[in-house]
Amino acid sequence: MTAVRVAGQRIKHVVDPDGSLNDAQVQFDRRYLTLAPLLNGMTALEGLLDQEAATALADALAPSLVPAGQDDMRTAAQRRADGLTDLALNAGRDPAAGSQIRPALHVVVPLAALVGNAAPSPAALPGAPGGAGWLTPVTLSRLACDASVSRVLLGPGAVPVELGRSHRLFSPGQRQLLALRDGGCRFPGCDRPARFTDAHHLVPWQRGGHTTLANGVLLCRWHHRHVHELGWEIAPVHPNSGASGRLGLRGPHSQRLSSDPRGP
Repeated sequence: MTAVRVAGQRIKHVVDPDGSLNDAQVQFDRRYLTLAPLLNGMTALEGLLDQEAATALADALAPSLVPAGQDDMRTAAQRRADGLTDLALNAGRDPAAGSQIRPALHVVVPLAALVGNAAPSPAALPGAPGGAGWLTPVTLSRLACDASVSRVLLGPGAVPVELGRSHRLFSPGQRQLLALRDGGCRFPGCDRPARFTDAHHLVPWQRGGHTTLANGVLLCRWHHRHVHELGWEIAPVHPNSGASGRLGLRGPHSQRLSSDPRGP
């Protein structure tokens, strides 16, 4: 069916190039994308794209449609949704080149909750569609693995009075070395490139873990959720080599896997 549609468009363009150009402009003018917040906290997406935009988006999402290992039981629609999120969260990121990571998500959280000294409570997302959204403490912990953390002092009435300098957990140079060492996501069977990974602290930074190559490992967003939300644990097989050596992974149902660096 697709081949027939494309052949018909090609014939129309040959017979009536002006009309074909006009049709393309009409399609472009009809483009739209809406984000509709739902009462349950999710957001519905609806829209139309012209052929050029649709092709560019489909090509960008194509790598996300490949299963990230044998454990990946997501549907194609779920992989496509995760791929779109990866594109948004990783815009401008290229760890292999040591580039900076552009801020993509702003989270407001008390310092005590970030370092684990407060009772679990959701964190606010002031830029969420339709107003403030919320993140669970476990999700907050995952995001804090690879993010900029800025100090915001609040005055009376919770009015911001000072914005401190951001603190980069992993420097661009460290990200470059992690990309060279790990070659992408370190979860066994996953081939997601370094561009679409987070730098995960084996010992969480909030709990005193050092920001070093020995304590850092690259994980794609899907497998990063495995560690924080789904109960997987990662630890070095040989403590002296840390993440630069073999890693042992233990799943919530006693699964046992291992991972070696792919690079030098």
